[in-house]
Amino acid sequence: TFSGSADSGTAGNPITYKAYTGETVTLYGANTVQSLIYLGSNVAYLTFDGLTLDCAIPASSSIKGFHLSGANHIIVQNCTINNIFFGYLPAVSALSTDLRVLNNTFYRNTQPLYLAWADNVTISGNTFKYTQEGLKINPHYTGGSVTNVNIFGNFFYQGGYGFQDYTGSISAQHSPGITVDAQCNDGPMSGCPVTGVKIYNNIFWGNSQAGIWSARPDVGIYNNTFYRNGYVDASGLQVNPTITTAYGYGVMVYGVYATNNVIQNNIFYANKGSSIYAASGGTYSESNNLSVDPLFINGNPESSNPYDPNNYKLSPGSPAINKGTDLSLKGVTTDFFGNARPAGGNFDIGIYEANSSTKADNIAPQIPPNLKKQ
Repeated sequence: TFSGSADSGTAGNPITYKAYTGETVTLYGANTVQSLIYLGSNVAYLTFDGLTLDCAIPASSSIKGFHLSGANHIIVQNCTINNIFFGYLPAVSALSTDLRVLNNTFYRNTQPLYLAWADNVTISGNTFKYTQEGLKINPHYTGGSVTNVNIFGNFFYQGGYGFQDYTGSISAQHSPGITVDAQCNDGPMSGCPVTGVKIYNNIFWGNSQAGIWSARPDVGIYNNTFYRNGYVDASGLQVNPTITTAYGYGVMVYGVYATNNVIQNNIFYANKGSSIYAASGGTYSESNNLSVDPLFINGNPESSNPYDPNNYKLSPGSPAINKGTDLSLKGVTTDFFGNARPAGGNFDIGIYEANSSTKADNIAPQIPPNLKKQ
């Protein structure tokens, strides 16, 4: 438990918790534990780097990995978070600001990353695999809010499939990779706003319900790749290959609060459902999206290695090359691998900017410095 300023760093001298080189640090929680790492109000400028947080399955629904309640200027990076109901949760009890969640792996969590009350959040370079709800934004009590969230360079795969929940069962969940939810349990929706959500340069593969489910206004969805959502993978690595679903959309825009979503420069290929599905009053604008074979560089990823982001790059003759709209004014200036956009002519569609530099671009992107509040 980190409870106050005595546990904090400062802007010029942050405190980092990290394993010694060559060693592994694992925090293990049984069902009697509420949180493995708790960060209370007035805690600030802490970095957690390279830790493993784990629980036994079945794990209680009350267990949280990183539990933030009013903590500020927190970085969680290069961590592995396994089998925990809430992997990372800024709680409803107090606002947390300037949060960076970078290059972590979330595995078999019910709600791996849940934003309930947070401002200025960067979520980049993470892998979400076999989780139930994926990344969820949901300030569901009056007074809570989630604002200014940048979600980019992440890989969401097999969400809702093969997840072993805290009862110990494995079953299909109709779950997306990202949920931007509309729920306010004790008052009008205006009392728990969600604003400034931008989702770009992410891969969504094989999520049961959809890649993204948006029920809030003005969500920006740019340059993502949505591939075979709604299908169990054919690689033989799926925990329960008999699970199927009737959904599998690229993007769902759902409900009367889901107005003016903007969907541009995305690849929607081989999904079970439609590329974009709007229902119950949801509205969106879309342009420069691709829904035919994008000609991935090594053929369809499931025939090569769907777990490798490099297999979602484009072949030289791809119909996605130079067919995107310029989104630099919306802050999209790099691709999934950190290469500059555009390269050559116009923006490319999807996560990859072809004809970019030949640097080692199989590494997830790092946070651009201009995203941090001054």
